[in-house]
Amino acid sequence: SSHNVLSSFGVLVGCVVYVLIFMAFEQFMLTFFKCEGLGAFDSIFLLDDKKSYSNILGCMMFEDFEFESMRDYLFLKTENLHKCRSKLVKVFGISFFQQMSENEWNLKKDQVIVHKMNIHTDEELVAFMCEQQGIRDPLDNVQYKFFLIPDFKDGQGVVVIKAHHVFSDGLGFSTFFLALSNVYDMKALPALKPVGFLKQALIYILLPFLILRISLVILFTFKNNNIIKRKQPMTGKKNGAFC
Repeated sequence: SSHNVLSSFGVLVGCVVYVLIFMAFEQFMLTFFKCEGLGAFDSIFLLDDKKSYSNILGCMMFEDFEFESMRDYLFLKTENLHKCRSKLVKVFGISFFQQMSENEWNLKKDQVIVHKMNIHTDEELVAFMCEQQGIRDPLDNVQYKFFLIPDFKDGQGVVVIKAHHVFSDGLGFSTFFLALSNVYDMKALPALKPVGFLKQALIYILLPFLILRISLVILFTFKNNNIIKRKQPMTGKKNGAFC
């Protein structure tokens, strides 16, 4: 009927108006407050809880190094990397990455690179990484952290990297590793094709329906303490690490 057609058209127009206002608001926050909007799935990762925090951990093995020299090197390498000087903030319930001022960064940067001692075996390293996977770091700082273990074993040092999924995904984490090296070449990195304005608007319009679909799947899926769906609940101690 004509009434249903008009109702559907009204919903579509409302979605378009909402998307345009939201995109304008994000651009306003970026321009005047250096606040970068999060993607929809990144926002979902912020809903994690103590059952399974959305942390990513990895480690790099080196020859012996001094804590001070490695710390200074990592600060230098991350100085201009994307989101490496940004904290999480909320405005009207919407999460953003906001670039910190130099003074704020200087007050908080000692929490980002930590000198870790008394770890000298692979088992102790894995246990430490598993422990950190279950610890949610504060939102009012950068969403990554380095643990430096200069005297690991047999002339080796270790750098453990911890990041929340809102900071980076698997591909971004690999890029982050490369960016810390001296062979970093931005042109050689895999990249996604830029998305035009109309495609972005279409994605935002369809986003409510995608969220509804995901919500229904979650609602009718067997709940488990493990984020991977299984027919039976997981039991025992959860361990995991990669090097």
